[in-house]
Amino acid sequence: MVPETSEYINLFEYWAIIKKSKRFIITIVLCFSLFGIIVSFVLPKTYQAKAVIMPVSSGRGGMSMIVSQLGALGSLPGLSGLKSGDDLTKLIAILKSRTLAENVIKERDLMQILFKKQWGFKIKQWKYPNKPPTMEKAVIAMGKKMLFVENKREKILMIKGEFDNPILAANLVNTYIDELQKFITANTFTTAKRNRVFIEDQLEDNKIDLLESGKEINEFYRRNQVSNAESELDVSIDMKSGVDVEPNSNDFQVEIPGLLSQKADLEKKISEAKVVKNVPQQVYLTYQLMRRELLAKINALLTTQYEMAKIEEAKEDLSFQVIDKAVPPEKKFKPKRKQICMMSFIAGLFLSLTIVFSKEYLQKMKTMTNSRI
Repeated sequence: MVPETSEYINLFEYWAIIKKSKRFIITIVLCFSLFGIIVSFVLPKTYQAKAVIMPVSSGRGGMSMIVSQLGALGSLPGLSGLKSGDDLTKLIAILKSRTLAENVIKERDLMQILFKKQWGFKIKQWKYPNKPPTMEKAVIAMGKKMLFVENKREKILMIKGEFDNPILAANLVNTYIDELQKFITANTFTTAKRNRVFIEDQLEDNKIDLLESGKEINEFYRRNQVSNAESELDVSIDMKSGVDVEPNSNDFQVEIPGLLSQKADLEKKISEAKVVKNVPQQVYLTYQLMRRELLAKINALLTTQYEMAKIEEAKEDLSFQVIDKAVPPEKKFKPKRKQICMMSFIAGLFLSLTIVFSKEYLQKMKTMTNSRI
């Protein structure tokens, strides 16, 4: 025979209590289950679309500059000290920014969709014109519908959007990707890009000077017959200045700032020099040819440096590759009816058992108290 211990006695007592209160337990469980079923069907359907992107840039400095433009968001703990290669976290910081949310809302005209209850679809205006929804509230509403999840092991980033319309959910996620690329393109200003812009400006100015120099030489030939004997030109230049501006024979080893500085010194000397009267035409022509030769060398060097700067800029460009674009989901994401019904059943069972055993315990304690008295 099985020995009678307190454990077996307690188990039989528990079972007796449950059997005695089975109607109450069944009623509570059925009520909770029915409530869960009703709630699962009443809750609006929500569809989730998702896209997957992967950073493909070297991430040297550019993303940090973008994050710094996000204001307070860029100073979040752990964000300012990130390494330049941690593009996933930085991309999330941009995706969560208010600026990007506003761009998406404006691009998709989401104000009416985000605030359906306040928009009169028949009258085509807000029901309360004096208190229309603000962009700040719209940004908060968008934040509740978007989710950004990073996978550091796979080095990918998932962008998820939830809406009551599957097509709208997919369009919303894809719009976030488009706006992210626009934002990066517009705001990335790396060292390489600054160099490229500087060289581009200098190259444009130098080309203008080179063309103007050619025009001056052509005009000189048209108006004058070159002669060493006749001195009939008054020139506002210092002829010694031309000797100081000769670049080294190895043009591509000369620093651009050095050549530009020499050019600036030459122009300064020209502007500050006194008018030299009766300069031989051959001497003036030699000066113009030297100046044009210098401008041509600067142009060749700037052109080479410009191409190199574009290559460096491409290396520093921060971009991403879209692995999977968002497509309209076929099945709803929530409400998850099976889980709701199961949780309601478990909650009802737990609550009913708690009430039954608590009631039995209180009655037992009351009986023991009365027996002692």
